[in-house]
Amino acid sequence: MSIFRVKLNQGVGRTAQGFLDHSRAYMPGQVSNAQLTVSGVDLRTGPVAVGFTDPDSDGYQFSIQRTIYLPGPNKTNREVRDGDTFQDVNYFKRFCATPVGPLSTTDAILECVEDDGSVWDDSNPGNNTFPKSYSLTVASGSTYGSNVANILQDNGSPATFTIINVVGGGGTAPTFRFNGLTSATLPIAVNTSVTFDKGDLSITKIEVDNSQSGSANITVNIFVAIANLPQS
Repeated sequence: MSIFRVKLNQGVGRTAQGFLDHSRAYMPGQVSNAQLTVSGVDLRTGPVAVGFTDPDSDGYQFSIQRTIYLPGPNKTNREVRDGDTFQDVNYFKRFCATPVGPLSTTDAILECVEDDGSVWDDSNPGNNTFPKSYSLTVASGSTYGSNVANILQDNGSPATFTIINVVGGGGTAPTFRFNGLTSATLPIAVNTSVTFDKGDLSITKIEVDNSQSGSANITVNIFVAIANLPQS
C-alpha cells in the first residue's frame, strides 16, 4: 500500500482546490448557500477572518473547503481532510500532480509520500499486484514457529504468485506449511525451487520445519506478487 497526503492548497486562489465548491457567501442584494451572519459578524460587510475569504477582492466571499469525498476503486467514497494521510492502492495517484499523477500542481489534491511501486489497472483488476521478497535463515532443528513469512499480516492481502527457493549445502528436505494448515504441507529439496503461478494457490502464510533427521542450516528465499486490494 502507498501512503497519500491530502493537500487542498487552502487560500491560494479561487481556482485552487481550497475552493472546490466556491459557493458564493453573498451577492449584492441576495444570499446564496450561506447565513447572513456567523458568530455575530455580518458576512456582507464584516471581516473575512471568520473562515471565509475574498480571494480576488471582488466582494464575493468563499467558504474554504477542508474536507472532500474521493471516489475509490470499490465505488465507495473516502472522506479526506486537508493535511491528513491515508494508506491505499495506487488508484489514488490519479489525484496527484505530475510526474506521479496526471494533474497540474494547481489541480492536484493528493501527494504520494510513500510509493509501494505497484501499478493500478482499472480495466483488469487481476493485474493489480506488487512485489515482495522474504529471506528466512532456517537453522537445523528449527520448527514452523521459528521460520515464518506472514504474507497476509504483513501486506494486507495474499500472494497470487510465489517462488520458493531453498539454498544450502545439502541435508534433508525441509517441510513447508501453507496458510497455517496442517493439511497443506510440502517437502522441498535443498537447492531446488517451487513456483505457484497465478491461479494455482493464494498464499497467506509460509512456515518452514527443518527439524527432520539429517537437516542442515539453509536459507529460504521467497518472492511473491501480492494482490493489491483497495481500502475504499
